[in-house]
Amino acid sequence: MTLNKYEVCEGDNVTLSAFVVAGGSKPQVNWYNNKILIGTGLKFTFAPKDKDKIYTSAKSSLACTTPDSVVFAYPVQCTKEPLPKAVIPEALYVQIKTPKTPVITVQGNTLTSSAASGNQWYKDAEAILAANAQTFIATERGMYTVAVNDGACPPQFSETVNILVTGNETASELSAALTLYPNPTNAILQISTNLQIAKLNIYQSNGTKVLETKATENLDVSALPEGLYLLEAFDMEGRRVLKKFEKR
Repeated sequence: MTLNKYEVCEGDNVTLSAFVVAGGSKPQVNWYNNKILIGTGLKFTFAPKDKDKIYTSAKSSLACTTPDSVVFAYPVQCTKEPLPKAVIPEALYVQIKTPKTPVITVQGNTLTSSAASGNQWYKDAEAILAANAQTFIATERGMYTVAVNDGACPPQFSETVNILVTGNETASELSAALTLYPNPTNAILQISTNLQIAKLNIYQSNGTKVLETKATENLDVSALPEGLYLLEAFDMEGRRVLKKFEKR
């Protein structure tokens, strides 16, 4: 008997299929979990739990007259009656894959996720566009969470943290301190601001980053396809400003 280990996500349904050699037209296939019968049939679907051991047994519907008249993948004793011998070819050992719940650490207005990648930040239960780095600087008061997606299991959400933004400028005042023109544009996007900008990012409407650059007053976007974009600006103090523009 061989022991194969499989990882599945918690709550996922798994379909197991049995291949019966010389089983006849109606082989009897049973499925066992830790030696307890849990299902029958060539295919069986269930939601496993951690450390389950799944076995399968098969009984052929064929009858034979000599021990050599039927060939099986595993030794069985042939009789004139339908074969009663159960064949247990292998066991599947199930391990439930449970991603770690992310944890947010807070320092001032800077939020940091315990996960290095796969992050998506939320404010008041709504996803924040283009906020998928490990750190996020909150410029507005609200309830913040982060979801981490490892690409295999459903996203895991952190506990919510309540952020009360401190400082003399509100998010709306920061946003008003930066303007883009012409908007729409087909080539050069001019940036007018009294903030000390340290870095600029541009995202497509689906959140994909298409440009990252240092501070500039004239941004060449002529190579970008037509559509709606989001400009993200960080000042020297790490405060974040978002502006939408259209490329035509």
